[in-house]
Amino acid sequence: RQAQVERTPIAKLCVQHEALSKHFHPELAISIDGRPMPIPANIGVEPACMHGIHTHDESGRLHVETPDDRAVYLKDFFAVWGQPFSSSQLLDKTVDDRHELLMTVNGVRTEALEELVLEEEQQISLEYRAK
Repeated sequence: RQAQVERTPIAKLCVQHEALSKHFHPELAISIDGRPMPIPANIGVEPACMHGIHTHDESGRLHVETPDDRAVYLKDFFAVWGQPFSSSQLLDKTVDDRHELLMTVNGVRTEALEELVLEEEQQISLEYRAK
């Protein structure tokens, strides 16, 4: 069962490259059962809208651009992507008694998950694996 993806305010925001308050680039890596999963290019890039968080290539580099100083969360990226992400689900993978979801930020394990505030040059790793 796939969770409903909530459209966060940043996921609804379209930005112009002028007059930005924030413009930075965290890096996201996702691993499913030991296999790296590429982050698709052009998430959040539409003909009429460049969302406040988006990708340009499959490198995992997230582009965070906002006209104000609001906090931008990792869950916002998944909302723009239209994919579920929470402490109990990563994409189509569900955490259960046999599987876990681990997150590290700059090599340090954290439980922040969807509440992680994105910052410049963060190295974020999400790993879904068997326990």
